[in-house]
Amino acid sequence: MALNKTVLLPHRWQKVGWWMIVASVVLAAAIAVVEINGIRAGFPIMASWIPAVAGLLLICLSQEKTEDEYIRHLRGKIVSIIVAIAIIAKMTTMIVSLICNNFGWVPVTIYFMGLSILYNPIVLTVGYIIALKLSLYFINRKMNRYAEE
Repeated sequence: MALNKTVLLPHRWQKVGWWMIVASVVLAAAIAVVEINGIRAGFPIMASWIPAVAGLLLICLSQEKTEDEYIRHLRGKIVSIIVAIAIIAKMTTMIVSLICNNFGWVPVTIYFMGLSILYNPIVLTVGYIIALKLSLYFINRKMNRYAEE
């Protein structure tokens, strides 16, 4: 069994994902302008974000230009941290909601429901992409600094 077998898409799909996000944002902006001018377009705005979510998924599942063991390790570490954050946020929301509902503290429950954004799949995906890209950026800066010395 080959240990270096990967289930990631080729790097070119990452570029497709970025273009899908850009196209989705432009489409949503165009639909919003039409809606401001008096034509109601609630459903098309929601539908225009579907390519953005698909683009996020493509970016997450695509390889970097140079995919090596360290980047695979980094991906695994970032995924585990993001999953842990999502689980902790979900557990905290459930516990606070249970306690607040038991004592009838509805405003406090509504305040802590804001934690639910931390286990939203889109937020988790964006968090993963940002964490991976920032980590790679800082690693490349550090490597360039060592190369100059």
